[in-house]
Amino acid sequence: IRDGLVQALNSVRSKRNAQERMLTLLEQQTPAGTTIRGAIAHGDNLADATWLAEQLRMRYDCEALYIAEMGPVVGTHGGPGIFGAAIFPVNHRP
Repeated sequence: IRDGLVQALNSVRSKRNAQERMLTLLEQQTPAGTTIRGAIAHGDNLADATWLAEQLRMRYDCEALYIAEMGPVVGTHGGPGIFGAAIFPVNHRP
């Protein structure tokens, strides 16, 4: 969602390619190894949301990582099976 509008970032042909592209986009914004907080939302797709959580835990130091069902307003644009993540780095101060 950008400026209140749902916009596609990319178009890929397979589920596996979509999953890998999602991880690549996340790592471009937040390098692997960073301490993060994050949330994963899904539309009746706990299996893929759990897979994504495992992938994020392998790549990042997850201070907090939540999984929740996506609300109908956003979920309507993707339909059943949609899932995605939002992460942000945590700046620890000594």
